[in-house]
Amino acid sequence: YEMFAEAIVPIIKDAPFAEYLGVEVAARHANYSTIGGNWAYKISGDWRPTDDLRVRGGYSTAVRAPNISELFDPGSETFRSFTDPCAFGGAGGASADGNTIYDAQSATVQANCATLGTALLDPAGVNITSAGGLAAGNPDLNQEKAKTWTVGAVYTPNFIPGLNITVDFFDIEITDAISTFSAQTTADQCVRQPDFPNNPFCDLIERGGANGLILRIDALAINAAILSTQGIDFAIDYTTELGEGVLSANINGTRTTEYEFTPFEGGDVIDDLNEIGVPKLKVNGTLTYDIGQFRFGWSARYIDSVTVYNDNQSAGPGTIGSYLYNDIQIRYTLDEDGQYEVFAGIDNLFDKEPPFLGQGVPGDVTGTNTAADIYDAIRRFGYVGFKARF
Repeated sequence: YEMFAEAIVPIIKDAPFAEYLGVEVAARHANYSTIGGNWAYKISGDWRPTDDLRVRGGYSTAVRAPNISELFDPGSETFRSFTDPCAFGGAGGASADGNTIYDAQSATVQANCATLGTALLDPAGVNITSAGGLAAGNPDLNQEKAKTWTVGAVYTPNFIPGLNITVDFFDIEITDAISTFSAQTTADQCVRQPDFPNNPFCDLIERGGANGLILRIDALAINAAILSTQGIDFAIDYTTELGEGVLSANINGTRTTEYEFTPFEGGDVIDDLNEIGVPKLKVNGTLTYDIGQFRFGWSARYIDSVTVYNDNQSAGPGTIGSYLYNDIQIRYTLDEDGQYEVFAGIDNLFDKEPPFLGQGVPGDVTGTNTAADIYDAIRRFGYVGFKARF
């Protein structure tokens, strides 16, 4: 169940440099059968210094409860290889098998390993360098949390009727994001995290025997990652009479300036900006002309160029150029009330081919050899339809 309350509080009205000044506050409490109760709240301000300029900004929080699959996927057994960071208590050295050299770990890791009784541990010496585990949902997952800052303005100039310009800056950070990790990362971060042994990585590991050998290492999702992004949303709307009809134009876009993923506290920050799915610039535009019972429409979708491997631009297919898709449509209303309508259109008018990625390349959707969730894998196609409102 959920409960929420909202309030808009006017403070000033019809004053010099303050046609309107007010604040908005909101709070929401949601109770889930899986993770219990959670609070989210918002506070924002709205200032209209003149009739045609509005400035706004605010701070809000949000939560996302783990879904059914993340929690309760029954999964299956897995078997994964790794090098135990606590081999020889983390002090490093040569294994008895003569083929393995263990890296020396930090003093903190060695102190943590000492509590596990691994001073004589040499997994490679007894040819045990892997362990079974469960790859499944994790019923102990908690909610993801987000904090959002926004500030922006809306400009509707009186000297250009029908024009509306909007610009908003956003800064979003998601913490405790749900993510899965390799066996090596799980083993390493258990003893490297500052809250050892009470961290979610250690919860996935079972040790035993005289030397603290890893017996099981589960592949479950945990709340550990951090995702942050910044950018600017912008929109321009314009409507005017043209001849016997009405012309409407709209542009919506996002200029992303930051998109970073940190897999766990203290981990390397992964810069995903300018990779597939996170272009620096995305813009959608539409142009419609209504005359009588006809509506003619054109729309365009622009996706900025991206790098396939952001961290290693010399590897793989390299870069994908910018894409511009064009769609057209015509609609005809059969009656004056607009209850019945027929329409036809063509998407991807100029038959733009999607980029070829190949299997295993980041962004590839299995079976398509391209990022089919980003680019048009079907290419040009037409359609006709009939719409009735009752």
